[in-house]
Amino acid sequence: MTTISVSNWTDLSPDDLASWRGWQADCPALASPFLTPEFAEAVGRVRSDLAFAVQRDEAGRAQAILPFHRGYLGSISPLAGPMSDWHGVVAADPDAVDVKAMITRLGASVLRLENGHSPTRGAPGAVEFSHLMDLSSGYDAYEARGRAREAGAFSRLASRGRKLAKAGAVTFDLDDRTPETLDWLISNKRRQCVATGQFDVFSVGWTRALLHELFATGTPALRGRLSTLRIDGALAAAHFGIQGAGVLHYWFPVYDEAHGACSPGLILLQAMARQAASEGLTAIELGKGDYRYKREFGDTQRPVYRHAIWADSVSGALWRSMDGLEGGWAALPLGEVARLPGKVARRADRQLNFYLGDLRAA
Repeated sequence: MTTISVSNWTDLSPDDLASWRGWQADCPALASPFLTPEFAEAVGRVRSDLAFAVQRDEAGRAQAILPFHRGYLGSISPLAGPMSDWHGVVAADPDAVDVKAMITRLGASVLRLENGHSPTRGAPGAVEFSHLMDLSSGYDAYEARGRAREAGAFSRLASRGRKLAKAGAVTFDLDDRTPETLDWLISNKRRQCVATGQFDVFSVGWTRALLHELFATGTPALRGRLSTLRIDGALAAAHFGIQGAGVLHYWFPVYDEAHGACSPGLILLQAMARQAASEGLTAIELGKGDYRYKREFGDTQRPVYRHAIWADSVSGALWRSMDGLEGGWAALPLGEVARLPGKVARRADRQLNFYLGDLRAA
């Protein structure tokens, strides 16, 4: 008979963490630095509300672990909530875990996964795709495939690189260790969000604190990586991502718009890919989203699952009813208008979870 209990970080035993790492090593769907124990530990250092639902067998061995945060109105959100590009239950076979039983045991009403790594039994939802740059055969092989598929994209990038070189001396630092550079990236990302009307994820303190925690993390399983491109010594583009298990996750890019016509962000990405391949990394994961650069430079994909899991409870049934109303509206033959209520609801949910995290900062 299995049991499900709620633990904090210090309750997890060395055997639990060894099982977690073993599941990651054996399951391709879990191959992301976001799904490592080290990422969970970093989140726990900036948020006091991190907990773990642990399913154990009769001998007390961990079978599945779900890192989560308590949300509002009985909801729970996955590790780092909307900040994370991959999340969900970690187990030897995530597809086989009864997630509904886990959240019911937690006394929660609903768990929402925006970036689930695996499908969840009995949970309807949408499937999107994360784009990857496959570097497993080296950078030259990657670019050769890219030129055969998207010759124009690589030719334009080479042309813009030559144009950028005319603006001044171009230098790369693919592992910049200065905190001031990270602050520059965060400040420019915030300005970019305001200019484009997007929610400023760094308007809450815990997200800024998390980037600095990850920047200071340098283990083989998880490493924060800041890369920069400078022209005559001045920053023109920067990127912060996390690396682990042979994968670099592309996360927060930004560039100086004064050089926008030369695509300094993409030129930096190309330099990062060359360096990553030389270090033996097998992929750069660009994440989901229908962006031109992801279509052009990502040469493989993997599915991302967005769905809700409702508990077997009265409150779970109420959440399911509300979600059903949203789904019913989306089914109307109104084109893009029919999808607006769902988009507004998801955006409000994401923002509220960001702010709740700030109230529970460690």
